Amino acid sequence: MPDRHRHDWAHIAVASIDGRIEVEGRLRCEFGRPPDLTASWSWDGVRLEVKSDPFGFRPLFYWADAHRLVVAESVNPILCRIGNPSLDLTALSVLLRSGHILGDDTPFLGVRQLGPNGVLTWSSTKGLEVRAGPRPAGTLRAGIDREEAIREYARLFQHAVEQSHAASDRERLVVPLSGGRDSRHIAFALHAAGVMPAAYATALHQPWRADEDARVAGLVAQALGAPHVVIPQRGASLRNCVDMVRETSFLTNEHGWQLPLRDWVTTNADAVVDGIGGDVMSAALGQSMDLHASFQERDYEKVIRQVSDPSKFAGWEGILPRGLRNALSADIARRRLRQELELHADHHNPARSFFFWNRTRKQIGQSPFCLFRRVRVATPYLMPELWAFLDSLPFDIVADRTFHDETIARAYPTLAAIPYADETARRPLRRNEALGVSLAFLRLLWSLRTDTAIRLPRMTGRGIRSLMDHRVWWSHLGALYLLSLLSVPSLEIAEHDR
Repeated sequence: MPDRHRHDWAHIAVASIDGRIEVEGRLRCEFGRPPDLTASWSWDGVRLEVKSDPFGFRPLFYWADAHRLVVAESVNPILCRIGNPSLDLTALSVLLRSGHILGDDTPFLGVRQLGPNGVLTWSSTKGLEVRAGPRPAGTLRAGIDREEAIREYARLFQHAVEQSHAASDRERLVVPLSGGRDSRHIAFALHAAGVMPAAYATALHQPWRADEDARVAGLVAQALGAPHVVIPQRGASLRNCVDMVRETSFLTNEHGWQLPLRDWVTTNADAVVDGIGGDVMSAALGQSMDLHASFQERDYEKVIRQVSDPSKFAGWEGILPRGLRNALSADIARRRLRQELELHADHHNPARSFFFWNRTRKQIGQSPFCLFRRVRVATPYLMPELWAFLDSLPFDIVADRTFHDETIARAYPTLAAIPYADETARRPLRRNEALGVSLAFLRLLWSLRTDTAIRLPRMTGRGIRSLMDHRVWWSHLGALYLLSLLSVPSLEIAEHDR
């Protein structure tokens, strides 16, 4: 699969061969700078040390055998160096049923992501050692009332945004702005601090999602007296979805629509402020009374049903080859999900903990730290003091899902009347647009090269059959993800499935 970004992912490969140490790649690499999340690796001629950020959000991947180690900011340099990669059937089984990958897993066997506060070391004498660090956690504030929580959230967030901006006062600052809460809170906090970004930027959506973000973001920018740039989708929007899968290390299928935004930002900005973490930590995303009760009862079978979202990969059975399809069992997915869920069961809000450390970190986190890696990325919701406070809040403070809305309205009352995006809005169905999407889908299949694991005629047949499934027609991102995965050169799949 062609990829214009493939050759500049940072990596280092070390090997001990016949008593000699061979090293290839960047000997020292640092990602980010304080107060932003930082990660790094360094080779001193004898020993390699790799450190992740406190949340493990900045992507650092590794693979090793008895004599070699490859570390990279993307899985792609690793896949190019390990010969014939194989799929991790457990990770993929979970992805197809929950919508995201768990923990430090990747879709590829033996390729791992370094976890929160992780430290990896390698030397020819001691080999590979990986030490998992402690996950950040807030101490439960059982006695806090809602009024106090709102005041403290508003204060800490304003400080976090100002602290994030302090490192970028000479940079061209752009803020991606949606019609939701997280980016709006950032915009209002910057305005209160007297900061005018170079622009607020919003990308139009791909079919079939309505463009509420652009409409509402325009109202926010107008109220702030700030420039607002609306970025259209290119004609090759489905191609963007395929490219995005590789650029995000095959961890997500959700961010293809952001590639035009990424391209504009990397040309017109030095820094962005991203709202990752705000919804799950303060707006109870994915959390409900029923799910909270199921966790309290330790009813893991019920929890698994509640956290699963197979709609994101609807119709996958018709796309994958028979042998692979049969190997991706629901039992494997349930066992892995239960293993991960048990790690969060003792948290006072286990659903929030589970979704933050899995969906937010593995799926949503790929947007700021992969797609926008060419500019500085500030993430105020992940500032330690603010994040620890939000993590300390008991479930009943956020259970009604209005806590974030009320905090924004109280902190910036003169701007409180601006509406949020209407999540029920539907984009009008245009027949020519629908036909264009299906034709683009088929053209995309033919653009995939014949050195892939699935030969082109069978891949094309599966793509055509997938369009006959009405679930895929309305949600094609899962199909595009799987076709991207199957197009990895030299991917190991059983011979009778090729």
